[in-house]
Amino acid sequence: TNYFNAGAQANQWYKYLVKDPYFLMKAQERYWEIRGVEVQNMLNNVELHMDYLKESGQADYKVWLAKAGRSNSFDNDANNLKTWLNTHVTWMDGQMATEDTLDSALRLGKSNSLRLSLKDTDGNAVGADVSVNAPADRVASAGTDLLLTISGKTGNANIFVNGKKLDTVEVKEEGAAYTILAENLTEELDKKNVIEVKMMDQAGSVTAANYVTVKMTEGTVEPAPEPEPAPEPENPEDDSRDIPVSMIIPTTGDQRDDVHRVENVLDGVHSTIWHTVRSTSREKHWIQFELTEDCVVDGLRYLPRQDTSNNGVITGCQIEVSDDGLNWKTVAIGSWGTDKGWKAVVFEGQKVKYVRFTSTDSIADNGNIYGSASEMRLTGTVDGQEGVTDTLEVNFSNAYAEVGKPLVAETSAEGEVSYQWKVGGVVISNEGNSYTPTESDLEKWIEVRAIAGTERGIAKMYCSKLPVVYIDTEGGQAITSKEVYIDATI
Repeated sequence: TNYFNAGAQANQWYKYLVKDPYFLMKAQERYWEIRGVEVQNMLNNVELHMDYLKESGQADYKVWLAKAGRSNSFDNDANNLKTWLNTHVTWMDGQMATEDTLDSALRLGKSNSLRLSLKDTDGNAVGADVSVNAPADRVASAGTDLLLTISGKTGNANIFVNGKKLDTVEVKEEGAAYTILAENLTEELDKKNVIEVKMMDQAGSVTAANYVTVKMTEGTVEPAPEPEPAPEPENPEDDSRDIPVSMIIPTTGDQRDDVHRVENVLDGVHSTIWHTVRSTSREKHWIQFELTEDCVVDGLRYLPRQDTSNNGVITGCQIEVSDDGLNWKTVAIGSWGTDKGWKAVVFEGQKVKYVRFTSTDSIADNGNIYGSASEMRLTGTVDGQEGVTDTLEVNFSNAYAEVGKPLVAETSAEGEVSYQWKVGGVVISNEGNSYTPTESDLEKWIEVRAIAGTERGIAKMYCSKLPVVYIDTEGGQAITSKEVYIDATI
C-alpha cells in the first residue's frame, strides 16, 4: 500500500471497509472491550519502560545524537511519546464515544431524505424514525421479527443486515415495508444489529443510504415513552447546586475552531463562547459532559452568548444520560425564549457517567443554522462531597505562557492545595503549582485545576506562537488571532 500517494489512497479497499456501518459498530464494540485493560496497560507500560531504559537510553543519546548534532534528550523524547499516546487515546475515545461521533468522524454520508423505521410483531415502534441521526437506544425482544419501513426515496433498495445482503425491494411514493426475520438477527444479547438500506440507480450506483441499529434483549420490551417537557426551575441563575466544573470533561460534535472550543462553556468567562460552523442541520450540535466523579445529575443550566449577535442562541434542547457513553436515555426536553439570560432544564436525578445536551432549535441573524453557548452547568450532587464549590480563585503570575519559562499558578487558599496540569486536554502533571511549557505545547491551551478542601478552581492560558497582546476587556482576554480580535469586547 502506498500510504503517501493521494491517488492510490482513494482506491484502497479499506476505504470501503470503514464506510460499512456494521464494521464500524463491531470496531466500536471491540475498542471499548479493550479500552479499560489493554489500552490502559499500554499507557502504563510506557512509564515502566521509561524507568527501565533510562540509563542505557541516556548513554545511547549521548553517543549518537552528539554525532548528529542534535540536542534531544531521552527524557524529553520519552515524555513526548507519552504525551502523544495519551493525546491520541483521548482522541480515539472521542471518536468511538457514540454512533454519532463515529459516524461524523468517518462521514458515512447518510441521506437526509431516506427515512427508516422499525416495528416489532406487535406493531410497537422500535425507537423513533431516523433520517440523518441513528439513535443508539433501540431495543427489541430476542427472537422477534422486525418490520422495516422505507420512505422518502423511490427506486430499488438493497437491504443489508449485519453486513449481509438480504434482499432488494422496490420503494414507491408511498414507501415500502420489509419483514426482517429473527433468524437474520444476532442471537447475542445486548449486541447491536445493523440494518442498512442503500438506494440504487439503474447503473448500480448508490444514490442514498441510511442505517439503524437495534439490540436484542430478553423478555418483552415496552416502548419508551416520550419525555414530557421539563418544568422551568424557580431561578435559572441559581448556581448553588452546580456540579464543580473541575469534575466535568466536555466534548462536542462540532466547533468552529480552537477559539470557539467547547471548553469555553465551563471557563466562567462570559465573553468566550462555544460556536459551531455554519450548517444545514443540527445533527452535530451536541455537547457531551463526562463526569470524573460519582454524581447525581438533575438539571442543566445554559447561558446564551452575551454579545450583540444572536447566531446560535439555542431555544430548544434534548437531554440524554448514559452510563457507558454508548447507550443513551432521554430524560428531558427543553424549550426557551430568545433572551440572553440564564435558562435551565430540570429532570429526575440520575446517577450517570455521561450527560449529552443536543440543540433541537436555535436562532441566527443571517438565517443559517448554528449552535452557541457562553456557559453551561450541570446541577446535582457529588457523592460524599455535597459541599464542594467552584469558589477557589486561581490565577497565573505570568502575563503569558512562554516556552522554557515556568508558568506559576496562584490561589486564594490559605491551606494545602493540590494541582493538576493539562495541555490540550491531556493530563501532564499532578504535582506542584508550576509547569514549564515546551515546544510541543505551542498553540495549545494550558490548564491548571486547584483543589483546597471543599473549594475548587481552574485557570487557563493559551500557549501561542503569535505575539500576545492584552486589552482591558471584562474577562482579560488574550488577543491571539484575528477571530478573537473581531469578537473581543473592548
